[in-house]
Amino acid sequence: MKKKDTAFKVLRTLSLTPILIWPIVFFSSMFFGVLFFFDGDLSSNLTTWGFIGINAYPLLLIGNLVLSNKVYPYNRTVAYILVSWPLLLFLFISVI
Repeated sequence: MKKKDTAFKVLRTLSLTPILIWPIVFFSSMFFGVLFFFDGDLSSNLTTWGFIGINAYPLLLIGNLVLSNKVYPYNRTVAYILVSWPLLLFLFISVI
């Protein structure tokens, strides 16, 4: 098994930083959901899946981290791409 580079370890840590914003997103999505999602139809499947989709992004980031760790011994380039895309997306969204 190949030893992981320091840069890869730093990117893994940085790719999980959007999870720090999760409590704010969850709190604001409750009010956003009340105003827009739950527009009179509280039993809508679309409403439920929208709420879950907005608030489940930490699971996607953690799954991405696990996948990149499994891919790293076989293909470092793919592992670096998997680790860096959440960080690049977060930076892109924060700039806009």
